[in-house]
Amino acid sequence: MAETLADYVALHQPVPERMLAWQLYGAGFENLGKNGQPVEIPVPVPADDEIVVRVDAVGLCFSDVKLIKGGSSHPRILGRDLKRNPTIPGHEVSVTVVKVGRKRGGTFSVGQRYIIQADVFYRGENAAFGYAIPGGFAQYALIDKRMLEGDEGCYLLPMQKRLGYAEAALIEPWACVVAAYRIVDRTGTRPRGRLLVVIWRGAEKLDAISELSSLLRSSARPSSLFLSDDDGKRADEMMKIARESGIEGTRLPLPAELSDTPKLSVDIPDGFDDIVLIAPPSCEVLDKFIPFLGTGGMLNVVVTRGLRGTITLDAGAVHYRGVRIVGSDRGTLLQQYRANDRRDLKPAGAAWFVGAGGPMGQMHVQRAIAATNPSQTIVATDVDDARLHYLESRFSQIAEKKQIKLCVLNPGGFSKDSALAEKLSELTGSRGFDDIILLAPVAPAIEQGVRHAAHRAIVNVFAGVPIGTHVRINIDLIFNSCRIIGSSGSRVQDLQHTLELTEQGLISPNESVAAIGGMRALRDGIEAVQKGTFSGKVVIYPHIVDMLLTPLNELHNTMPSIAKEVAKGNLWTREAERALLEEKLVQ
Repeated sequence: MAETLADYVALHQPVPERMLAWQLYGAGFENLGKNGQPVEIPVPVPADDEIVVRVDAVGLCFSDVKLIKGGSSHPRILGRDLKRNPTIPGHEVSVTVVKVGRKRGGTFSVGQRYIIQADVFYRGENAAFGYAIPGGFAQYALIDKRMLEGDEGCYLLPMQKRLGYAEAALIEPWACVVAAYRIVDRTGTRPRGRLLVVIWRGAEKLDAISELSSLLRSSARPSSLFLSDDDGKRADEMMKIARESGIEGTRLPLPAELSDTPKLSVDIPDGFDDIVLIAPPSCEVLDKFIPFLGTGGMLNVVVTRGLRGTITLDAGAVHYRGVRIVGSDRGTLLQQYRANDRRDLKPAGAAWFVGAGGPMGQMHVQRAIAATNPSQTIVATDVDDARLHYLESRFSQIAEKKQIKLCVLNPGGFSKDSALAEKLSELTGSRGFDDIILLAPVAPAIEQGVRHAAHRAIVNVFAGVPIGTHVRINIDLIFNSCRIIGSSGSRVQDLQHTLELTEQGLISPNESVAAIGGMRALRDGIEAVQKGTFSGKVVIYPHIVDMLLTPLNELHNTMPSIAKEVAKGNLWTREAERALLEEKLVQ
Protein backbone atom coordinates (compact mmCIF):
# COMPACT_ATOMS: atom_id res chain seq x y z
CA MET A 1 0.00 0.00 0.00
CA ALA A 2 1.36 3.38 -0.96
CA GLU A 3 2.11 5.79 1.84
CA THR A 4 2.22 9.56 1.52
CA LEU A 5 4.96 11.59 3.13
CA ALA A 6 2.43 13.11 5.49
CA ASP A 7 1.39 9.63 6.67
CA TYR A 8 5.03 8.62 7.05
CA VAL A 9 5.91 11.69 9.14
CA ALA A 10 2.79 11.41 11.29
CA LEU A 11 3.20 7.62 11.75
CA HIS A 12 -0.34 6.97 10.61
CA GLN A 13 0.53 3.48 9.41
CA PRO A 14 1.04 0.71 12.01
CA VAL A 15 4.54 -0.60 12.61
CA PRO A 16 4.87 -3.85 10.60
CA GLU A 17 5.79 -7.15 12.19
CA ARG A 18 8.72 -7.75 9.84
CA MET A 19 11.42 -5.60 8.28
CA LEU A 20 14.35 -5.67 5.89
CA ALA A 21 17.87 -5.61 7.34
CA TRP A 22 21.42 -6.12 6.09
CA GLN A 23 22.68 -8.46 8.76
CA LEU A 24 26.40 -9.29 8.84
CA TYR A 25 27.10 -13.03 9.17
CA GLY A 26 30.90 -12.98 8.85
CA ALA A 27 33.84 -11.23 7.25
CA GLY A 28 33.44 -10.09 3.65
CA PHE A 29 30.76 -8.49 1.49
CA GLU A 30 29.46 -11.93 0.59
CA ASN A 31 28.36 -12.23 4.25
CA LEU A 32 26.37 -9.00 4.24
CA GLY A 33 22.74 -10.06 3.85
CA LYS A 34 21.88 -13.22 1.91
CA ASN A 35 22.68 -13.70 -1.78
CA GLY A 36 23.37 -10.00 -2.20
CA GLN A 37 20.00 -8.98 -0.74
CA PRO A 38 18.75 -7.82 2.67
CA VAL A 39 17.07 -10.41 4.86
CA GLU A 40 13.58 -10.22 6.28
CA ILE A 41 13.50 -10.44 10.09
CA PRO A 42 11.03 -9.54 12.84
CA VAL A 43 10.77 -5.91 13.89
CA PRO A 44 12.13 -5.72 17.46
CA VAL A 45 9.64 -5.63 20.33
CA PRO A 46 10.86 -3.36 23.16
CA ALA A 47 11.10 -4.55 26.75
CA ASP A 48 9.80 -2.24 29.47
CA ASP A 49 13.06 -0.26 29.55
CA GLU A 50 13.66 -0.14 25.78
CA ILE A 51 12.40 1.76 22.74
CA VAL A 52 12.18 0.97 19.03
CA VAL A 53 13.06 3.56 16.40
CA ARG A 54 12.42 3.78 12.67
CA VAL A 55 15.58 4.37 10.66
CA ASP A 56 14.70 7.23 8.32
CA ALA A 57 18.13 7.64 6.69
CA VAL A 58 21.55 6.10 7.09
CA GLY A 59 24.85 7.42 5.80
CA LEU A 60 27.43 4.90 4.62
CA CYS A 61 30.90 5.21 6.10
CA PHE A 62 34.30 3.67 5.44
CA SER A 63 34.18 2.47 9.05
CA ASP A 64 31.28 0.26 7.93
CA VAL A 65 33.57 -1.14 5.24
CA LYS A 66 36.19 -1.96 7.88
CA LEU A 67 33.58 -3.80 9.97
CA ILE A 68 32.31 -5.79 7.00
CA LYS A 69 35.81 -6.75 5.89
CA GLY A 70 36.96 -7.58 9.42
CA GLY A 71 33.91 -9.47 10.66
CA SER A 72 34.56 -11.16 14.01
CA SER A 73 38.15 -9.88 14.02
CA HIS A 74 37.03 -6.25 14.17
CA PRO A 75 38.06 -4.77 17.57
CA ARG A 76 34.53 -3.64 18.42
CA ILE A 77 32.99 -7.11 18.06
CA LEU A 78 36.13 -9.16 18.66
CA GLY A 79 35.38 -12.88 18.95
CA ARG A 80 31.64 -12.62 18.28
CA ASP A 81 30.26 -15.58 16.34
CA LEU A 82 28.50 -13.64 13.63
CA LYS A 83 27.14 -16.74 11.94
CA ARG A 84 25.09 -17.52 15.05
CA ASN A 85 24.76 -13.99 16.37
CA PRO A 86 24.88 -11.56 13.44
CA THR A 87 25.03 -7.83 13.91
CA ILE A 88 23.73 -5.01 11.73
CA PRO A 89 26.21 -2.28 10.69
CA GLY A 90 25.32 1.38 10.20
CA HIS A 91 25.95 4.19 12.68
CA GLU A 92 25.20 7.44 10.81
CA VAL A 93 21.45 7.58 11.33
CA SER A 94 18.40 9.74 11.68
CA VAL A 95 15.60 7.99 13.57
CA THR A 96 12.01 8.41 14.76
CA VAL A 97 10.59 6.74 17.86
CA VAL A 98 7.81 4.26 16.98
CA LYS A 99 7.47 2.10 20.13
CA VAL A 100 8.15 2.94 23.78
CA GLY A 101 8.58 0.47 26.63
CA ARG A 102 6.41 0.96 29.73
CA LYS A 103 9.23 2.35 31.88
CA ARG A 104 10.37 4.83 29.22
CA GLY A 105 7.04 6.58 28.75
CA GLY A 106 8.03 9.54 30.90
CA THR A 107 11.06 10.29 28.72
CA PHE A 108 10.21 9.18 25.20
CA SER A 109 7.09 9.39 23.06
CA VAL A 110 6.14 8.11 19.64
CA GLY A 111 7.06 10.56 16.90
CA GLN A 112 10.11 12.11 18.53
CA ARG A 113 13.13 12.42 16.24
CA TYR A 114 16.75 11.79 17.26
CA ILE A 115 20.28 11.40 16.03
CA ILE A 116 22.57 8.88 17.70
CA GLN A 117 26.04 9.11 19.19
CA ALA A 118 27.35 5.78 18.01
CA ASP A 119 30.35 5.41 20.34
CA VAL A 120 28.44 4.01 23.32
CA PHE A 121 30.06 3.27 26.68
CA TYR A 122 28.14 1.29 29.29
CA ARG A 123 29.73 0.48 32.66
CA GLY A 124 33.15 1.16 31.21
CA GLU A 125 32.71 -1.14 28.21
CA ASN A 126 32.47 0.04 24.61
CA ALA A 127 29.25 -1.16 22.95
CA ALA A 128 29.02 0.92 19.80
CA PHE A 129 25.79 1.27 17.83
CA GLY A 130 26.24 -0.37 14.45
CA TYR A 131 28.83 -2.74 15.88
CA ALA A 132 28.07 -4.64 19.11
CA ILE A 133 24.60 -3.08 19.08
CA PRO A 134 22.73 -3.75 15.80
CA GLY A 135 22.59 -0.49 13.86
CA GLY A 136 21.10 1.39 10.97
CA PHE A 137 21.36 -0.96 7.99
CA ALA A 138 17.77 -1.90 8.84
CA GLN A 139 14.35 -0.35 8.70
CA TYR A 140 13.96 -0.39 12.50
CA ALA A 141 16.35 -0.62 15.44
CA LEU A 142 16.06 -1.57 19.11
CA ILE A 143 17.52 0.93 21.58
CA ASP A 144 18.28 -0.67 24.94
CA LYS A 145 19.51 0.59 28.31
CA ARG A 146 23.14 0.63 27.18
CA MET A 147 22.26 3.60 24.98
CA LEU A 148 19.60 5.11 27.20
CA GLU A 149 21.55 4.88 30.48
CA GLY A 150 25.14 4.95 29.27
CA ASP A 151 28.21 6.24 31.05
CA GLU A 152 27.70 9.64 29.41
CA GLY A 153 23.93 9.62 29.84
CA CYS A 154 21.58 9.08 26.92
CA TYR A 155 23.25 8.58 23.53
CA LEU A 156 20.15 9.78 21.64
CA LEU A 157 20.06 13.53 20.96
CA PRO A 158 16.73 15.21 20.18
CA MET A 159 16.61 17.47 17.14
CA GLN A 160 14.38 19.97 15.44
CA LYS A 161 11.77 18.27 13.28
CA ARG A 162 12.40 20.68 10.41
CA LEU A 163 15.77 19.04 9.69
CA GLY A 164 15.83 16.64 6.77
CA TYR A 165 16.45 12.94 7.32
CA ALA A 166 19.71 12.78 5.34
CA GLU A 167 20.80 16.10 6.79
CA ALA A 168 20.37 14.75 10.31
CA ALA A 169 22.01 11.40 9.57
CA LEU A 170 25.16 13.14 8.34
CA ILE A 171 25.55 15.18 11.51
CA GLU A 172 27.42 12.16 12.95
CA PRO A 173 30.28 12.17 10.39
CA TRP A 174 30.31 15.95 10.52
CA ALA A 175 30.76 15.69 14.30
CA CYS A 176 33.96 13.72 13.69
CA VAL A 177 35.24 16.62 11.58
CA VAL A 178 34.17 19.20 14.15
CA ALA A 179 35.73 17.15 16.97
CA ALA A 180 39.11 17.28 15.20
CA TYR A 181 39.21 20.99 16.00
CA ARG A 182 38.05 20.62 19.59
CA ILE A 183 40.89 18.41 20.83
CA VAL A 184 41.96 19.48 24.32
CA ASP A 185 45.39 18.22 25.33
CA ARG A 186 46.77 18.34 28.84
CA THR A 187 48.80 21.44 29.73
CA GLY A 188 50.84 19.65 32.40
CA THR A 189 51.61 16.25 33.79
CA ARG A 190 48.62 14.07 34.58
CA PRO A 191 47.60 14.51 38.23
CA ARG A 192 47.88 11.21 40.13
CA GLY A 193 49.51 9.70 37.06
CA ARG A 194 52.66 7.67 36.45
CA LEU A 195 55.70 9.80 35.67
CA LEU A 196 59.01 8.54 34.33
CA VAL A 197 61.95 10.95 34.46
CA VAL A 198 65.31 10.10 32.91
CA ILE A 199 68.17 12.58 33.42
CA TRP A 200 71.47 12.39 31.58
CA ARG A 201 74.78 14.15 32.12
CA GLY A 202 74.60 17.85 31.25
CA ALA A 203 71.18 18.37 32.81
CA GLU A 204 72.67 20.62 35.51
CA LYS A 205 72.74 23.40 32.92
CA LEU A 206 68.96 23.39 32.64
CA ASP A 207 66.17 25.00 34.62
CA ALA A 208 64.28 21.75 34.20
CA ILE A 209 65.68 20.32 37.45
CA SER A 210 64.22 23.08 39.60
CA GLU A 211 60.99 22.90 37.60
CA LEU A 212 60.81 19.18 38.26
CA SER A 213 61.22 19.82 41.98
CA SER A 214 58.35 22.32 41.86
CA LEU A 215 56.23 19.84 39.95
CA LEU A 216 56.67 17.17 42.61
CA ARG A 217 55.43 19.63 45.23
CA SER A 218 52.48 20.93 43.18
CA SER A 219 48.79 20.04 43.47
CA ALA A 220 49.02 18.41 40.03
CA ARG A 221 51.77 16.04 41.09
CA PRO A 222 51.85 12.39 40.00
CA SER A 223 51.09 9.50 42.33
CA SER A 224 54.20 7.59 41.29
CA LEU A 225 57.65 8.69 40.13
CA PHE A 226 60.14 6.48 38.35
CA LEU A 227 63.51 8.20 38.27
CA SER A 228 66.69 7.36 36.42
CA ASP A 229 69.57 9.79 37.02
CA ASP A 230 73.33 9.53 36.61
CA ASP A 231 73.82 11.98 39.50
CA GLY A 232 73.25 10.00 42.70
CA LYS A 233 73.10 13.05 44.99
CA ARG A 234 70.52 14.76 42.80
CA ALA A 235 68.50 11.56 42.59
CA ASP A 236 68.50 11.24 46.39
CA GLU A 237 67.15 14.79 46.67
CA MET A 238 64.38 14.06 44.15
CA MET A 239 63.37 10.91 46.00
CA LYS A 240 63.22 12.88 49.23
CA ILE A 241 60.96 15.50 47.69
CA ALA A 242 58.74 12.74 46.30
CA ARG A 243 58.38 11.07 49.72
CA GLU A 244 57.55 14.38 51.39
CA SER A 245 54.86 14.98 48.75
CA GLY A 246 53.26 11.55 49.21
CA ILE A 247 54.55 10.26 45.88
CA GLU A 248 55.65 6.66 45.58
CA GLY A 249 59.20 6.86 44.26
CA THR A 250 61.22 4.19 42.45
CA ARG A 251 64.88 4.50 41.48
CA LEU A 252 65.89 2.99 38.16
CA PRO A 253 69.42 2.54 36.84
CA LEU A 254 70.35 4.81 33.94
CA PRO A 255 70.52 2.56 30.85
CA ALA A 256 74.14 2.07 29.86
CA GLU A 257 73.11 0.83 26.43
CA LEU A 258 70.06 1.47 24.29
CA SER A 259 69.27 -2.22 24.41
CA ASP A 260 68.75 -1.91 28.17
CA THR A 261 66.00 0.70 27.85
CA PRO A 262 63.05 -1.73 27.44
CA LYS A 263 63.67 -3.02 30.98
CA LEU A 264 62.06 0.20 32.22
CA SER A 265 58.61 -0.96 31.12
CA VAL A 266 58.55 -4.24 33.02
CA ASP A 267 56.44 -3.01 35.93
CA ILE A 268 54.28 -0.59 33.92
CA PRO A 269 52.29 -2.78 31.52
CA ASP A 270 49.83 0.04 30.66
CA GLY A 271 52.58 2.55 29.93
CA PHE A 272 53.46 5.87 31.52
CA ASP A 273 51.20 8.92 31.58
CA ASP A 274 54.21 11.19 31.26
CA ILE A 275 57.82 10.63 30.27
CA VAL A 276 60.28 13.48 30.77
CA LEU A 277 63.68 13.04 29.11
CA ILE A 278 66.21 15.63 30.26
CA ALA A 279 69.36 16.09 28.14
CA PRO A 280 68.95 12.86 26.11
CA PRO A 281 72.10 12.13 24.09
CA SER A 282 70.46 11.26 20.75
CA CYS A 283 67.25 10.80 18.78
CA GLU A 284 67.84 7.06 18.91
CA VAL A 285 67.27 7.23 22.65
CA LEU A 286 63.93 8.97 22.11
CA ASP A 287 62.85 6.18 19.78
CA LYS A 288 63.33 3.68 22.60
CA PHE A 289 61.07 5.56 25.02
CA ILE A 290 58.14 6.53 22.78
CA PRO A 291 56.57 3.01 22.88
CA PHE A 292 56.36 3.22 26.70
CA LEU A 293 53.66 5.91 26.55
CA GLY A 294 50.23 4.77 27.70
CA THR A 295 46.91 5.99 26.31
CA GLY A 296 46.93 9.78 26.43
CA GLY A 297 50.62 9.71 27.37
CA MET A 298 52.93 12.65 26.70
CA LEU A 299 56.68 12.58 26.09
CA ASN A 300 58.46 15.81 27.05
CA VAL A 301 61.97 16.30 25.65
CA VAL A 302 64.27 18.85 27.32
CA VAL A 303 67.67 19.47 25.74
CA THR A 304 70.69 21.75 26.27
CA ARG A 305 72.03 21.69 22.75
CA GLY A 306 70.83 21.19 19.22
CA LEU A 307 69.62 17.62 19.04
CA ARG A 308 69.50 16.60 15.39
CA GLY A 309 68.03 13.70 13.49
CA THR A 310 64.71 11.91 13.08
CA ILE A 311 62.47 9.98 15.45
CA THR A 312 59.95 7.23 14.79
CA LEU A 313 56.36 8.05 15.65
CA ASP A 314 53.42 5.66 15.63
CA ALA A 315 50.81 7.69 13.75
CA GLY A 316 48.12 5.19 14.74
CA ALA A 317 48.89 5.75 18.42
CA VAL A 318 48.56 9.51 17.89
CA HIS A 319 45.15 9.02 16.26
CA TYR A 320 43.62 6.30 18.41
CA ARG A 321 45.48 6.54 21.74
CA GLY A 322 46.13 10.28 22.00
CA VAL A 323 49.92 9.94 22.31
CA ARG A 324 51.76 13.28 22.17
CA ILE A 325 55.38 14.51 22.02
CA VAL A 326 56.35 18.02 23.13
CA GLY A 327 59.69 19.75 23.43
CA SER A 328 61.88 22.73 22.66
CA ASP A 329 65.55 23.57 22.46
CA ARG A 330 65.35 26.25 25.15
CA GLY A 331 65.66 24.04 28.22
CA THR A 332 62.14 24.51 29.61
CA LEU A 333 59.87 21.81 31.00
CA LEU A 334 56.46 22.93 32.22
CA GLN A 335 55.98 25.53 29.49
CA GLN A 336 56.44 22.87 26.84
CA TYR A 337 53.18 21.23 27.87
CA ARG A 338 51.39 24.50 27.28
CA ALA A 339 53.24 25.54 24.12
CA ASN A 340 50.98 25.69 21.09
CA ASP A 341 47.69 24.49 22.53
CA ARG A 342 45.78 26.02 19.61
CA ARG A 343 42.89 23.85 18.47
CA ASP A 344 41.34 25.36 15.37
CA LEU A 345 42.82 26.47 12.05
CA LYS A 346 45.02 29.54 12.34
CA PRO A 347 43.12 32.64 11.13
CA ALA A 348 44.70 34.13 7.99
CA GLY A 349 47.18 31.23 7.98
CA ALA A 350 47.97 28.53 5.46
CA ALA A 351 46.19 25.15 5.68
CA TRP A 352 46.94 21.99 3.71
CA PHE A 353 44.43 19.14 3.46
CA VAL A 354 46.26 15.99 2.36
CA GLY A 355 43.87 13.52 0.70
CA ALA A 356 41.08 16.08 0.51
CA GLY A 357 39.05 14.54 -2.31
CA GLY A 358 37.06 11.99 -0.28
CA PRO A 359 33.83 12.62 1.63
CA MET A 360 35.51 13.54 4.92
CA GLY A 361 38.11 15.69 3.14
CA GLN A 362 35.35 17.61 1.38
CA MET A 363 33.76 18.27 4.78
CA HIS A 364 37.05 19.57 6.16
CA VAL A 365 37.52 21.95 3.23
CA GLN A 366 33.90 23.08 3.39
CA ARG A 367 34.28 23.86 7.09
CA ALA A 368 37.57 25.69 6.54
CA ILE A 369 36.11 27.95 3.85
CA ALA A 370 32.93 28.62 5.84
CA ALA A 371 34.86 29.62 8.99
CA THR A 372 34.29 33.08 10.46
CA ASN A 373 38.06 33.69 10.54
CA PRO A 374 39.28 31.42 7.75
CA SER A 375 42.74 30.50 6.58
CA GLN A 376 44.11 32.84 3.93
CA THR A 377 45.52 29.99 1.84
CA ILE A 378 43.91 26.55 1.53
CA VAL A 379 45.66 23.80 -0.41
CA ALA A 380 43.77 20.56 -1.15
CA THR A 381 45.68 17.62 -2.59
CA ASP A 382 44.44 14.23 -3.78
CA VAL A 383 45.58 11.58 -6.27
CA ASP A 384 42.17 11.50 -7.98
CA ASP A 385 41.64 14.25 -10.59
CA ALA A 386 37.87 13.70 -10.69
CA ARG A 387 37.57 14.25 -6.96
CA LEU A 388 39.72 17.37 -7.13
CA HIS A 389 37.61 18.74 -9.98
CA TYR A 390 34.45 18.15 -7.93
CA LEU A 391 35.99 19.87 -4.91
CA GLU A 392 37.12 22.85 -6.97
CA SER A 393 33.73 23.20 -8.66
CA ARG A 394 32.01 23.23 -5.27
CA PHE A 395 34.20 25.64 -3.39
CA SER A 396 36.25 27.87 -5.70
CA GLN A 397 33.64 30.61 -6.10
CA ILE A 398 32.84 30.66 -2.38
CA ALA A 399 36.55 30.85 -1.56
CA GLU A 400 37.05 33.67 -4.04
CA LYS A 401 34.21 35.70 -2.51
CA LYS A 402 35.87 35.35 0.90
CA GLN A 403 39.27 36.27 -0.56
CA ILE A 404 40.67 32.83 0.24
CA LYS A 405 43.32 31.43 -2.06
CA LEU A 406 42.14 27.89 -2.85
CA CYS A 407 44.59 25.67 -4.71
CA VAL A 408 43.90 22.05 -5.69
CA LEU A 409 46.82 19.83 -6.66
CA ASN A 410 47.35 16.23 -7.69
CA PRO A 411 50.80 15.12 -6.45
CA GLY A 412 50.86 12.66 -9.35
CA GLY A 413 51.02 15.58 -11.74
CA PHE A 414 54.54 16.44 -10.63
CA SER A 415 57.47 14.60 -12.17
CA LYS A 416 59.44 14.61 -8.92
CA ASP A 417 58.70 15.02 -5.22
CA SER A 418 61.04 17.99 -5.28
CA ALA A 419 58.83 19.73 -7.84
CA LEU A 420 55.78 19.28 -5.60
CA ALA A 421 57.77 20.50 -2.60
CA GLU A 422 58.82 23.58 -4.54
CA LYS A 423 55.20 24.33 -5.46
CA LEU A 424 54.02 23.92 -1.86
CA SER A 425 56.83 26.17 -0.66
CA GLU A 426 55.83 28.78 -3.23
CA LEU A 427 52.21 28.74 -2.04
CA THR A 428 53.25 29.55 1.54
CA GLY A 429 56.04 31.99 0.75
CA SER A 430 58.56 29.38 1.96
CA ARG A 431 57.26 29.56 5.55
CA GLY A 432 55.35 26.29 5.55
CA PHE A 433 51.79 25.45 6.55
CA ASP A 434 50.27 26.49 9.86
CA ASP A 435 47.81 23.59 9.71
CA ILE A 436 48.25 20.23 8.02
CA ILE A 437 45.26 17.87 8.10
CA LEU A 438 46.21 14.34 7.09
CA LEU A 439 43.24 12.53 5.54
CA ALA A 440 45.24 9.95 3.58
CA PRO A 441 45.71 6.82 5.75
CA VAL A 442 49.19 5.92 4.51
CA ALA A 443 52.60 6.54 6.07
CA PRO A 444 54.25 8.19 3.01
CA ALA A 445 51.52 10.86 2.84
CA ILE A 446 51.98 11.60 6.54
CA GLU A 447 55.77 11.86 6.22
CA GLN A 448 55.41 14.12 3.20
CA GLY A 449 52.96 16.34 5.03
CA VAL A 450 54.99 16.98 8.16
CA ARG A 451 57.99 18.09 6.11
CA HIS A 452 56.09 21.26 5.23
CA ALA A 453 55.05 22.32 8.73
CA ALA A 454 55.64 25.94 9.75
CA HIS A 455 56.83 27.09 13.16
CA ARG A 456 54.12 26.32 15.76
CA ALA A 457 52.11 24.34 13.22
CA ILE A 458 49.33 21.91 14.09
CA VAL A 459 49.61 18.57 12.28
CA ASN A 460 46.35 16.64 12.61
CA VAL A 461 46.45 12.90 11.91
CA PHE A 462 42.74 12.68 11.08
CA ALA A 463 42.89 9.50 9.01
CA GLY A 464 42.34 6.30 10.99
CA VAL A 465 45.73 4.75 10.31
CA PRO A 466 46.28 1.45 12.13
CA ILE A 467 48.31 1.39 15.32
CA GLY A 468 51.78 0.36 14.25
CA THR A 469 51.89 2.75 11.27
CA HIS A 470 55.35 4.17 11.92
CA VAL A 471 56.53 7.40 10.32
CA ARG A 472 59.88 9.16 10.48
CA ILE A 473 59.75 12.83 11.47
CA ASN A 474 62.52 15.35 12.01
CA ILE A 475 63.06 16.25 15.66
CA ASP A 476 63.14 19.92 14.58
CA LEU A 477 59.38 19.64 14.11
CA ILE A 478 59.00 19.09 17.86
CA PHE A 479 61.54 21.73 18.83
CA ASN A 480 59.71 24.28 16.65
CA SER A 481 56.72 23.91 19.00
CA CYS A 482 54.72 22.01 16.40
CA ARG A 483 52.03 19.76 17.81
CA ILE A 484 51.11 16.46 16.18
CA ILE A 485 47.59 15.59 17.25
CA GLY A 486 44.78 13.25 16.27
CA SER A 487 41.46 11.91 17.45
CA SER A 488 39.12 9.04 16.73
CA GLY A 489 35.41 9.65 16.26
CA SER A 490 33.53 12.09 18.45
CA ARG A 491 31.90 12.32 21.84
CA VAL A 492 28.36 13.23 22.85
CA GLN A 493 29.32 16.87 23.41
CA ASP A 494 30.84 17.05 19.92
CA LEU A 495 27.67 15.64 18.36
CA GLN A 496 25.53 18.07 20.34
CA HIS A 497 27.70 20.99 19.24
CA THR A 498 27.52 19.90 15.59
CA LEU A 499 23.75 19.48 15.85
CA GLU A 500 23.49 23.05 17.15
CA LEU A 501 25.66 24.34 14.29
CA THR A 502 23.38 22.55 11.82
CA GLU A 503 20.19 23.86 13.39
CA GLN A 504 21.65 27.38 13.32
CA GLY A 505 22.50 27.02 9.63
CA LEU A 506 26.24 27.41 10.21
CA ILE A 507 27.07 24.09 8.54
CA SER A 508 25.11 22.18 5.91
CA PRO A 509 25.47 18.38 6.06
CA ASN A 510 23.14 18.08 3.05
CA GLU A 511 25.92 19.51 0.88
CA SER A 512 27.97 16.38 1.61
CA VAL A 513 25.48 14.05 -0.13
CA ALA A 514 26.75 12.66 -3.45
CA ALA A 515 24.43 9.68 -4.09
CA ILE A 516 21.19 8.26 -2.73
CA GLY A 517 19.45 4.92 -2.89
CA GLY A 518 16.82 2.62 -1.43
CA MET A 519 17.18 -0.33 0.91
CA ARG A 520 18.09 -2.92 -1.73
CA ALA A 521 20.79 -0.59 -3.10
CA LEU A 522 22.66 -0.50 0.19
CA ARG A 523 25.21 -3.12 -0.79
CA ASP A 524 25.96 -1.26 -4.03
CA GLY A 525 26.36 1.86 -1.91
CA ILE A 526 28.80 0.38 0.59
CA GLU A 527 30.85 -1.15 -2.23
CA ALA A 528 31.01 2.30 -3.83
CA VAL A 529 32.33 3.66 -0.53
CA GLN A 530 35.02 0.97 -0.53
CA LYS A 531 36.05 1.86 -4.09
CA GLY A 532 35.94 5.62 -3.47
CA THR A 533 33.47 6.05 -6.32
CA PHE A 534 31.98 9.28 -4.98
CA SER A 535 33.57 12.41 -3.59
CA GLY A 536 30.69 12.86 -1.17
CA LYS A 537 28.52 10.72 1.06
CA VAL A 538 26.13 7.92 0.08
CA VAL A 539 22.79 8.06 1.90
CA ILE A 540 20.27 5.22 1.97
CA TYR A 541 16.55 5.65 2.71
CA PRO A 542 15.57 2.27 4.23
CA HIS A 543 11.84 2.75 3.68
CA ILE A 544 12.31 3.36 -0.02
CA VAL A 545 12.86 -0.28 -0.89
CA ASP A 546 13.72 -0.63 -4.57
CA MET A 547 15.35 2.62 -5.69
CA LEU A 548 18.73 2.07 -7.39
CA LEU A 549 21.88 3.79 -6.18
CA THR A 550 21.84 7.12 -8.01
CA PRO A 551 24.40 9.95 -8.07
CA LEU A 552 22.75 13.35 -7.61
CA ASN A 553 24.08 14.62 -10.93
CA GLU A 554 22.28 11.77 -12.72
CA LEU A 555 18.85 12.23 -11.12
CA HIS A 556 17.67 14.23 -14.15
CA ASN A 557 17.87 11.05 -16.24
CA THR A 558 15.53 8.97 -14.07
CA MET A 559 13.74 11.30 -11.65
CA PRO A 560 13.49 14.77 -13.24
CA SER A 561 10.87 15.99 -10.77
CA ILE A 562 13.32 15.35 -7.94
CA ALA A 563 16.34 16.61 -9.86
CA LYS A 564 14.80 20.06 -10.24
CA GLU A 565 14.83 20.42 -6.44
CA VAL A 566 18.56 19.65 -6.26
CA ALA A 567 20.47 22.92 -5.88
CA LYS A 568 23.05 23.71 -8.57
CA GLY A 569 22.56 20.24 -10.00
CA ASN A 570 24.53 18.42 -7.29
CA LEU A 571 23.57 19.75 -3.84
CA TRP A 572 20.95 17.79 -1.89
CA THR A 573 18.19 19.84 -0.25
CA ARG A 574 15.28 19.31 2.11
CA GLU A 575 12.96 20.07 -0.82
CA ALA A 576 14.58 17.36 -2.94
CA GLU A 577 14.24 14.88 -0.08
CA ARG A 578 10.55 15.69 0.36
CA ALA A 579 9.97 15.20 -3.38
CA LEU A 580 11.83 11.88 -3.27
CA LEU A 581 9.84 10.54 -0.34
CA GLU A 582 6.52 11.68 -1.83
CA GLU A 583 7.32 9.78 -5.02
CA LYS A 584 9.05 6.67 -3.70
CA LEU A 585 7.70 5.73 -0.27
CA VAL A 586 6.07 2.31 -0.15
CA GLN A 587 4.76 0.63 3.00
